[in-house]
Amino acid sequence: MLIAIAILLFGLGFLVFALNARKPEHVVYGYLMIWVLCPKWAHLSHLGIDLPEQLTDSLFLSDFVNAIIAFGLVLVCLLREPRSTRQYAGSINCVLLGFLLMTAVSLASGLYFTLSPQSGLNIMDYYVRPSLSMVYDVIFGWAFLRYIDTQQKMERIFACFVFSGVELVCEVVILYYFHLFPSLGRHAVNDLGRFLSLTCLSFDTVGLVCIIAICSTLYFAITRKSVLMLALTFLMFLPIVATLERGPLSAAVFSLCAVGLFCLRLPKRYLKIILPVGLVGLLALSLAILHAGSNLNDLPRRINSSLGVATDPTSTLQDSLFARVGLWFRGIDIYLDNFPFGAGNHLVDYYMGQPVPMHFYGVLDGMAYSNYRAVVINGRLTNTHNAFLEFIIENGILGLVMFGACIFIILRRFHRFIRENHGANRLKERGYIAQACIYACMVGLAWRYFFEASDRLYFLLFAALTMISFLPNLDPRGNLGQPKIATP
Repeated sequence: MLIAIAILLFGLGFLVFALNARKPEHVVYGYLMIWVLCPKWAHLSHLGIDLPEQLTDSLFLSDFVNAIIAFGLVLVCLLREPRSTRQYAGSINCVLLGFLLMTAVSLASGLYFTLSPQSGLNIMDYYVRPSLSMVYDVIFGWAFLRYIDTQQKMERIFACFVFSGVELVCEVVILYYFHLFPSLGRHAVNDLGRFLSLTCLSFDTVGLVCIIAICSTLYFAITRKSVLMLALTFLMFLPIVATLERGPLSAAVFSLCAVGLFCLRLPKRYLKIILPVGLVGLLALSLAILHAGSNLNDLPRRINSSLGVATDPTSTLQDSLFARVGLWFRGIDIYLDNFPFGAGNHLVDYYMGQPVPMHFYGVLDGMAYSNYRAVVINGRLTNTHNAFLEFIIENGILGLVMFGACIFIILRRFHRFIRENHGANRLKERGYIAQACIYACMVGLAWRYFFEASDRLYFLLFAALTMISFLPNLDPRGNLGQPKIATP
C-alpha cells in the first residue's frame, strides 16, 4: 500500500511539474533524468496492493511510472505550442506515425497466432508491456521534435547523458574496484564478478549508456577545449570493462575513433588541446588489447585483473560470430513463417522454441550449422542476438519498411552533413562537432545492436533523427532559421 501511495504522489508531482514548467523542454529533460537515475529496484518491484494473482505477478512499479510520465508528455504536447514550425519535421512525423501503425499490426498478429492457454504466455509480459513501451517511445519522440530546437537545448540533452556516465563511473569505482559500501555493492555486482550497476537492468544497458555518455562527453571536451572532460571520457570505459562484455567495449572504441576521424577536419586550435590526451588514451587502449593477446574475448577480464579485480574466467565465454549466424538464420525461418505481419513484439524467444519450418537445415556448415541445429532440435529459448533482424522479424513487412525509412533519413542527413562542410557552406564549428558526435554514437550503437538484441530503446533513435535534422538548419546564433523559400 505504501508503494501505491508513493506512485500516486509521484504521479501528481510529475503532472504538476509538467503543467507548470516554465519551458516545455524541461519535461523532456525530466524524462531523460528519470530514465537515467531510476533505481533498478523500481523496475523489479511489485505494487504491494491486493490484485488478482495474474496481475500481481505481472505489474511492476515501473509500469505505472512510465504511464504517468507518458501521460505528462502528452498533456504538455497538447497544451504547449512549439516555438517554431520546422521544414524538416514532416519526415520524422511520418516515422513516428509509422511506428505506431507497425506496433498495432504487430500486436494484433502476435495475439492472433499465439494467444491460447497452450502457449502459456503472460499477456502483460508478451503483449501489453512491449507495445506500450513503443507507444511511450513515440510520445517522447513527439515531445523531442516539438521542443528541442536549438543547440543550447541539445547541449542540455548531452549533459543528461554525461551525468549518467559520471554516475556509472562513480558506481564502478566505489562499489566494484574499491569495494566500499558492501551492502550496496552486492546489488551492483553479480556472483561471477560482473558489474550490473544500481540503475541499469543488464550488462547491455550499462554498455549502451556508456557509449552515449562517451560521445556526449567528447562533445563538451572538444567544444570547450577541456582536457578534464577528455580524461573523463576514457574513465567511462571502466563500467564497460567491469561488465566483461566485449561487444559494447568494441562499440565504444569505434565511436571514439569515429569522433577522432571527424575532428581531424577541425581547425588546429582544437587539435593542440585534445590531440595529446587523445593519443595517450588510444595508446592505453592499444596496450590493453595487446596485453590480452590474440584472445579478444579475454580482454575485459585481463584489464580487470590488471586493476586488481578477480573475476570468473568463464564469464567472458560467448557465442562466436559463426554461432550467432546460426541464430540469425533461425530468425529468418521465423520471419518467413510469420510473413507478412510479423511474429509480434517480444515473441522471438518464444518462437525459437517452437516447431517452425526449417528452411536452412543442411545448408549451413560448421559452427553456424551446429548452433542452428541446436536451436531447432532442443528448442532452446534465446533471441537472435541481432536487434535489427529481430525488429524485422517481430514487425514483418512494416518493420522492414520502417527500418528502411530510418536508414534512408540517416544516410540522407549524413550526405548533407558531408556536402555542407565544404567551401563557403562550411558548417559552424559547434554544429559540426555536435553532428560528428551524434553520427559517431550511431556507429557505436549500430555495432553493438548488430550482436545483441536486448534493451532496444527507440526513443534514442527518435532523438537522434531529430538532432541530425535540425542542426544543419541552425543560424549562427544556434536557433532555427526561417524556412527556405524556393526561387524560380
